Amino acid sequence: MLGLLISMAVMVGLFVMLPVIAVGLVLKLGLALLVLPLKILGLALHVVLSVVSGVFKAIFGVIGGLAFVAMGVLFLVAAPLLPLLLLGAFVWAIAKALSPSSAMRTV
Repeated sequence: MLGLLISMAVMVGLFVMLPVIAVGLVLKLGLALLVLPLKILGLALHVVLSVVSGVFKAIFGVIGGLAFVAMGVLFLVAAPLLPLLLLGAFVWAIAKALSPSSAMRTV
């Protein structure tokens, strides 16, 4: 008898719950179809911005690499010339110190 009552309660519960589940599924499907164009637009925008970002990363990566190489070459060329530059600055400073000042000249 108890088993019969339990099985009847389960049957009534199924008859009540099946329409609720069906309505929930229909609402979820409708919402998914309503949001689908926005998801497609978001995906397209994501793809376009990813491609543009990749292009800019490549461009600025190449520019940065070329700047790095140029600075390296400049350093390799300028480093051996540094003693000559210092010697020239020293000679210029001595020549400037030994020349008479323009304020002391009389016309």
